[in-house]
Amino acid sequence: MVESGLSGSVTNGYTRIFADLQSGTSGEVSISFSVTINSVDDMTFDNWRSEVSKILGPPVEESIARFSGIATVAAEPAQFAAQYALAAFSLVYNGDFTSFENQGTTPVVQQPCPEYLQLATSIFRLDSQELTLKGELTATVENPSVEAFIAVTYFLLANKVTSFSSYRGPIVLVGDEEVVTKPGILHRI
Repeated sequence: MVESGLSGSVTNGYTRIFADLQSGTSGEVSISFSVTINSVDDMTFDNWRSEVSKILGPPVEESIARFSGIATVAAEPAQFAAQYALAAFSLVYNGDFTSFENQGTTPVVQQPCPEYLQLATSIFRLDSQELTLKGELTATVENPSVEAFIAVTYFLLANKVTSFSSYRGPIVLVGDEEVVTKPGILHRI
């Protein structure tokens, strides 16, 4: 068990990257971006979901997956990692998927229930890594407003930060060998 307890805070939010073409203008506006973030990677996230299923049971894990959006794009569950982690933690902390949603930073104290202790410990044991995301957004007359989102949920438990990021929009993860683009989702290389 973690010596200093599993109290701390939960923070959630997002970065919105956008390109807008002003009404009445023609042509296009393009922006390129590169963002470096810390996050649990997709393989670690998939393994952690299996652990969540063992802790809370498959029916509860399936409910969390549906609530967070994973059920809609089952082939790329990591694109919903921030929402999933926040919903799972909210459920064991307050009995509600949405208790930490849109709250910014919320202090949390160690709870005596076994599910909290197991889930918080499982989050504490995860390692985040530095990920670089790149993308390009182009707004045109036909599509005057385009955007990409990077949602992030940070857990500060026992003085260790673990972060989960979600990727929506035309974003790619830059790998060592090649970059694979899948519009609308992050594809891990």
